[in-house]
Amino acid sequence: MNNDISFVFQLILESFTQPRKVAEYLISRKLSRNSNWLILGLVAVLSALVLSAVSAVTPAPPDVQTLSLSPWIAAVFVGVVMLTLVFALFYVGQWMGGTGSLDDTILIISWHQGITVAFQIAQLALVLLSPSLGAIANLIGIIFLFYVLLQFIDVLHGFGSLAKAFGTFAVAMVCMMLGMAVLMSVLGFSALGAA
Repeated sequence: MNNDISFVFQLILESFTQPRKVAEYLISRKLSRNSNWLILGLVAVLSALVLSAVSAVTPAPPDVQTLSLSPWIAAVFVGVVMLTLVFALFYVGQWMGGTGSLDDTILIISWHQGITVAFQIAQLALVLLSPSLGAIANLIGIIFLFYVLLQFIDVLHGFGSLAKAFGTFAVAMVCMMLGMAVLMSVLGFSALGAA
């Protein structure tokens, strides 16, 4: 069990130092689709819990209005965002000539969100030590996590080009935003925000 935990920690660290190697390893695992969906769901719940903890430690300024969600509703929201991103990256990647499968896309996005959670936990510890240090780490982390994501997308779809991976991400984000806007409108969030 300890060996499994240490291996996961090693894989998390290598995701930041050797993202392409980690992406290739994850894809080579060939997990079942059910396993990949389960991983995505677990990561969504963990992500929502960590986000709740970060929000509690670093509340928004009094003059900034925020939407307060329970951890479980937040988990559903994070899950929907991840799910939308999975399908957007899969179909846009295919459209741009990529070879990544849906199963591999689910796993890659789940793992990327997982290492994002690991970073957020580290950031939370920094914020408790020094809020300004935590803010700097947040900015650096966002840039670095984006770079890791581009590497993951490039390996996933076999582009051999970070520029093409960036294009895939950009188009996928536009599709994702449109999809989320339609979904939120259908669910009545626009009416809720206007009230």
